[in-house]
Amino acid sequence: MKSSGQLINYGGSWKAGCDNSYNSLCGSSLTISNTYFYCTDYSVPEDWTVGENNFTYTFSNSEKQWHVSYSGCCWISLSHYAGSAGWKVETAINLAPRSDNGKINSSPVTRSPAIVRFPGGCRQSFRIPVEDPDGDTVKCRFATYSESHKVNTSFPYGKMDEKSCVLTYNGSQVAVGGIFAIALTLEDFPAGTTNFASATPFSGIPLQFLVMVIGNHAGHCDEKPVFTASTPKDGECSDLPIGSAYRAVIEVQVADFSKSIVEISTASPSGMQITSLRNHGQIYYRNVTWYPSQYQIGQQLFCFKASDSAGLESDWRCVTLLVGMSSTPRVTLASRIPITPVSRYGSGYSDWSVQFDRLIKKPRTSSYIRLVLLPSGQTVYKVDALSQNVTIGSNSTTLHFAIPHPVLSMDGLYAILIDKGVVVGQGCASGGTPTPGISSSNAWRFYVDGVCSSGYSLRSPDFQSCVDVDECAYSGSRDVDECAYSGSRDINECAVNNGGCSHQCFNIPGTFYCGCPKGLTMGLNNLTCVGPSDIFPEFTLPAGCDQDCDNTPGSYSCSCERGFQLQSDGESCTDINECAINNGGCSHECFNILGTFYCGCPRGLTMGINNMTCVDQTASVSCGENSMTVFLVKQRFHYFTVNQLRLRYGSCKATENSTHFLIGTSLDSCGTQRNETEDYLIFWNEVLADALIINGVVTRTHDIKLPFYCRYSREK
Repeated sequence: MKSSGQLINYGGSWKAGCDNSYNSLCGSSLTISNTYFYCTDYSVPEDWTVGENNFTYTFSNSEKQWHVSYSGCCWISLSHYAGSAGWKVETAINLAPRSDNGKINSSPVTRSPAIVRFPGGCRQSFRIPVEDPDGDTVKCRFATYSESHKVNTSFPYGKMDEKSCVLTYNGSQVAVGGIFAIALTLEDFPAGTTNFASATPFSGIPLQFLVMVIGNHAGHCDEKPVFTASTPKDGECSDLPIGSAYRAVIEVQVADFSKSIVEISTASPSGMQITSLRNHGQIYYRNVTWYPSQYQIGQQLFCFKASDSAGLESDWRCVTLLVGMSSTPRVTLASRIPITPVSRYGSGYSDWSVQFDRLIKKPRTSSYIRLVLLPSGQTVYKVDALSQNVTIGSNSTTLHFAIPHPVLSMDGLYAILIDKGVVVGQGCASGGTPTPGISSSNAWRFYVDGVCSSGYSLRSPDFQSCVDVDECAYSGSRDVDECAYSGSRDINECAVNNGGCSHQCFNIPGTFYCGCPKGLTMGLNNLTCVGPSDIFPEFTLPAGCDQDCDNTPGSYSCSCERGFQLQSDGESCTDINECAINNGGCSHECFNILGTFYCGCPRGLTMGINNMTCVDQTASVSCGENSMTVFLVKQRFHYFTVNQLRLRYGSCKATENSTHFLIGTSLDSCGTQRNETEDYLIFWNEVLADALIINGVVTRTHDIKLPFYCRYSREK
C-alpha cells in the first residue's frame, strides 16, 4: 500500500497514434510519457490506490486528431469478462481550433470511486460526475472494444443513461454476489446538443471502475449511510483563489445504529489533506484541507462516499472547486431599474431588473427576491427565482423580475433584498457559484408615494379603492428556544390539523415547518403552497407578533399567551419565571419551563393532589367519627421498635402488624389538643419516640416528632 502523495511507477508508457493514412506519422505509435503518478487516495481494507499526474507533449502541426492510450494486464477476477482480461484506457483529442470559439477544445473532467457497490436485489443508480471547462454537453457511453478491451455487456445487470450519465443496476439477484468491470467513454459535444447521432464529439476521455453487487441483500434498500447537513452538498460549486484554503468536514451517520461506518472513501485532487476516519458517538467524520497550487488552475472535482459495516454505501457526492477562477456573480447596483418606483391603481405588473458582473443562470433550488417594508424589515412580497416571473436576459448578465402593482400601493419606505443563490455563475455543470445577493436594506431602498396611506392597501379584485391591511392574517409565531427546557418532550404540531399546512407538514424538535410538492412553492404565510400561476396581488404585511395578534384600523396590536409577558418593543413575548415569586407556590422544589412551571419533591416525598404540596406517603392518618389513628410504614421507620413509639401522653403506645406501626386515640385523650375556626374543629396530636435503654444506659439513635390532625366541619 502506498502513502498519499508518493510518486508511483506502475510501468509502461503513454502511447499516441493517429488514423490519417496519408500522414506518415500515423504509421506507428509514439511514446510520449511514462505512467508515473502521485497517490491521492487509497483504501487499506480494499487494497487499491488512486492517483494523478500530468505531462506536456508537443504534437506535430501536420496532424490535429490523436488517440492517446495506455494498456496493460490484468483486471482482477471478474464475474463476467465480456472481452479480454487485459485493460486499455484511451482518450481522443482534437488540436484544431473550435469553430464556435476559435479555441482548442478542453476535454471533460470526472472522478469515480475505485469500486461502486450495489446491494443485491435493490434497484439503485450511480451518477457519474462530469464537468466541462468549455460548458459543453457531455455524453457518457460504454466504451468500444478498441477503446477499452471490453464490450458493452461487461455488466449485464446495468444500463447507462447516456445523456444524464447515470448507471442503473436493475436489482437482479446475483447468486453469490459479483464483480464487474465498467469501461466508459465520456464525450463532449456543442452545448445544447440533443441529437448525438448526427453530431461529432470534440473529444473523448476514458473512465473505468469496478462494480460489486452484494448478493441477496436482506435489509431495506434505503438503509445506506446518510450525510449530515454539515457535509458539502452534491454538485456544490465554489471559487477558490490561489493562496486560499478549501476546508470542509465530511460527516456521516448510519441509518441503523447496530451498524458502524468503516470507511469514508475519497477521490481528491493532488495535495489535498484528509484526516483519518474518526467518530463522536454515532457521527463519523474526516476533515479536509486543501491549498491548491498554480498548476491546478481550473475545474477540480472532489468526491467522496461512506461505507458501513454491512457493506452498504452512501451516495457518491462531488463538489467542483474553481481554482484560480472568479465566477461568483455580484450585483451591479448602479444598473438597477426602476430607481423610483411608481404606485398605481389596478392589477398588472411593474418590470424590475438589475445586472451582475458575471454570466449568470438560474439556480437548481428555490431562492427569493423580496420586497420588504422599512424599518420593520417585514417581507410584503417575494418571488421565487424558479418562477416564470423571473427571467435572465439574452446577455446572460441581467436579472429581470416582475412585481404586482397592488403590493406597492401603500405609502412607505421599502427595499429590495436578493437572497443568496437567486442566480449562480456559469462555472459548473450541475449548478454554479451562488451570488451573495443583497442582504442589506440600505443597498436598494426607495420611497413609494403610495395611492393608499400607511396601514392601507388596494382592495381586491379590482384594486381601485383602499382597505385596511389585516396584518394578523399573516402573523406567525416566531421560533421558541427549543433548548429552554431540555427535559421537555416535543409536541408534534403536525398531528393537529396538519399544523395548518396546506400540503406537507414536517415536525422537528421544538417546532415544525410546511413543505410543498413538486410544482408548487411556499406562500408568504409559510403555510400555503401556490402554483406557478398564483401571485400575491393583495398587499400582505405580516405582523411581527410573537404570539397573539389583534388587527385594528390601519395598524395592529400584539399580546402574549398565559405564562408570557409582552416586551417593550410591543411584539416580543418572553417567558415569566413563576418560580421567582413565592417559589411558584410549591412546597419544596419549583422548576420553570417555557410558558409555565411545575413543582417537584425531594426523595422520599411524593406530590399531593394539588400538584404543589409534597407529602410523605409512608405516614397516613385515618379520621374516625370520634377517633383518629396514625399508620407508619415499618420499612420507612425501621430504626424504631414498637415499644418506643407513643403519642403526647406516654401511656398511649403503638401497636404493630406485619407492615405498619399503628397508634390510635379518641378525640379527647392521649394529650389530643383542639383548635376551633369559624367553619371547622381541628384535633391534633403528635407521634414521639422514647429513648432506648440498653444495660441501664439511655441511648437514642433516631428521634421523631410527627404532628398529625383531623379536621371536622361544624355543620356535622
